[in-house]
Amino acid sequence: MNQIFIVVAAVAGFLIVFPLFWMGIVYLISRIGGWARLAERYAAQGPVAGDAFRMCTARFSHLGNYRNNLNLTVSGSGIHMQPMAIFSMGHDPLFIPWNAITALEKRKKLFFTSAQLQVKDDDAGGTTRITFFGQPVSDSLQRHCPQK
Repeated sequence: MNQIFIVVAAVAGFLIVFPLFWMGIVYLISRIGGWARLAERYAAQGPVAGDAFRMCTARFSHLGNYRNNLNLTVSGSGIHMQPMAIFSMGHDPLFIPWNAITALEKRKKLFFTSAQLQVKDDDAGGTTRITFFGQPVSDSLQRHCPQK
C-alpha cells in the first residue's frame, strides 16, 4: 500500500510540476528574447491573409530561439507571428507592419538561407533583430517588404 501511494504521488507530482516548469521556461524565453517587449508595441489584432508558413524557425536577438514552432504569415501589410500553442505562454501574437522594419538583409551560408530584419524597438533603444530561416520564408519576406 505504501509503495502504491509513493508511485501515485510521484506521478501526480510530475503531472503538476512539469507543466508549471514548462510554462515558466517558455514565459522566461519570451521576456529574455524580446518577444514580450515587441508584443507591447506590435500586438496582433487578428490573423491576416498572405503567404502562410507553419513550423518556421526564427531567432530574436541572440537569446530567443524559436526552432520549428512559429506560425508565420507574410502579407502586403506586414508579418504576423504566433508560436504553436504549447509554446504560447507569454507570447502574444505579433503583427509587425512593414513601416516598422528598418532593414531586411537576405543571407546565404552554405545550404542555409535566412532573412534578417531590423525592427523598430524604441523601448530597447533602437532596433531588435529577428532572423527567419528557410528559403521560402526568406523569398516571401523579400517579395513583400518595401525596399529598405
